[in-house]
Amino acid sequence: MKSFKSIQIVKVPVDPIWTAIRDRLDEMVPQLDDIQSVTVEHRAEQPDGSISLINIWQAKAKLPAVLGPFIKPDALAWTDRARWDTAKYECNWQVELHFARERTHCHGLTTFEPAIGGRGTRVTFSGDFAMNARGLPGVPALLESTVALAAESFVTSLIPTNFRKLVIAAEGLVNAS
Repeated sequence: MKSFKSIQIVKVPVDPIWTAIRDRLDEMVPQLDDIQSVTVEHRAEQPDGSISLINIWQAKAKLPAVLGPFIKPDALAWTDRARWDTAKYECNWQVELHFARERTHCHGLTTFEPAIGGRGTRVTFSGDFAMNARGLPGVPALLESTVALAAESFVTSLIPTNFRKLVIAAEGLVNAS
């Protein structure tokens, strides 16, 4: 298992940045180099005021050479299941990769805290990712650990990088509104 963390401070108060990232992802896709699309599959407001969301993300990232033979670019999609707790400004999430879904585990927490004297927001995005490549079709047993480590390194660098871009895009969207 490999952990990742990204902290981004923006010059937008908590509520507008929180709302933009939760509700306006599709508007930010053009600003995200590695993302082709984000589609809301399900949205439900819970009795406690939190919102449960299921989003389908499709990436257009370039794979490292070691992963190219084993993962097709169109398989770079994932289902993001999130619970947005408005009372705490926290989002608990779990990501299921469409490639090797049963072999990967990714979950984490995103927090939104006031910064810059309340005129900004500190967004902290952290999580863990693990992959088990044992018995993965097309992967020789000798390369299983290499493929798993390469996938973990690739994913745990791609996710925080894209999240930083997302927060910056959300800041621009809010400021343009």
